[in-house]
Amino acid sequence: MAITNNCAKFLSYAKAGGVSFDNTLTLGRMLSYTDNKYLQNLYEKHNTVLSPMSEKSLQSDYAEAVFELLGTKSLKSLDYSTYENADITQDLNVAWPSQYDNNFSVVFDGGTLEHVFNFPVAIKSCMKAIKIGGHFIAITPANNQNGHGFYQFSPELYFRIFSAENGFRVIKMMLTPNDHNWYEVQDPHEAKSRILFTNRLSTRLMVVAEKIEEKEIFSSSPYQSDYSHLWESVGKEEVNNGINKKQSLKTTLKKYLPSGMKDQLRNWYDVFKKQKKFTSDMGFINPGHLKRIDW
Repeated sequence: MAITNNCAKFLSYAKAGGVSFDNTLTLGRMLSYTDNKYLQNLYEKHNTVLSPMSEKSLQSDYAEAVFELLGTKSLKSLDYSTYENADITQDLNVAWPSQYDNNFSVVFDGGTLEHVFNFPVAIKSCMKAIKIGGHFIAITPANNQNGHGFYQFSPELYFRIFSAENGFRVIKMMLTPNDHNWYEVQDPHEAKSRILFTNRLSTRLMVVAEKIEEKEIFSSSPYQSDYSHLWESVGKEEVNNGINKKQSLKTTLKKYLPSGMKDQLRNWYDVFKKQKKFTSDMGFINPGHLKRIDW
C-alpha cells in the first residue's frame, strides 16, 4: 500500500479531470515511494503552492503530503489493525457501520482490496461510504502479480461493479504495465467482446468511478457482459449448450497442437486481418479495446 510516482501521476490526472480530494479515505495508511522532485514538478501543473507542512511531510515515509498537494483537507485511513496508526480500525471482510455512509468525496484503494477475502462486502462498503458526486479510485493488480494477494482484478469486474444499476459510472479505466505506459480500456459491454491481453510485465488496473445517485448496491449480482449479450439474444440454456460444444471442439484441437500454438496462430491471424497489433509491453491487443494514451 504505497504511492509510487506513477500512482501520484494518476491521482494528479484524476484531480485534473475534476475529482475532489477534499475529504479522502484511504484503505490502509499509504506509504510514499515517490521522488520528491518528481512530485513537486507534477503538482506545478495544478499551480499548487507547497505549504510548510507539505514541505515537512514530504520527508515522511507516509503519503499525507501527496494528498495535501491534491487539495485534501481531511484525510482518514482505515485498516484492520493499528500497527501503522490508521485513523479507523475496521475489518474489511465485514460491512462497515452506517456512520460511514455518504461521508467521503474520495475512497482510495492503493493496494488493499486484493488482500481482502470477502471482496464483495468490502467494495460495497467503500461504495456506500462515498458521497453523491464523489469518486472511488483504485490502483490494483491486474496481471503477473500472482501470489501478491488473494486476487488480481479484471477491467470487466470493475465496469460491472461501477454501473448505473449500482448508482455509479466509470470515468476512466486504464491498464499500466510495469508502472509505465497507460492504456485506456473500453467497456466490454460496449465492445461486445472480452478485453483480452497476455503479457509478461507486472500490470496494474487504474480506475476512477463516480457515484451518481443513491441506489441499493448489488440488488442483483453482476454478470459478465458477453454472457449477458448472449442470454438476451438466445437464452441461457442454448448458450450453455453452445459453449459445451465449443469447448469440445477446443479440447479436440488441443490434442493435435502443441501447447500455446493455437493462441499464437490466432493472434498472428488477427494481426494479418488488422484486428490486433503486437506491443512490447501488453502483448497482442486489439487497439480498439486498449488505446495507448499520454498525459
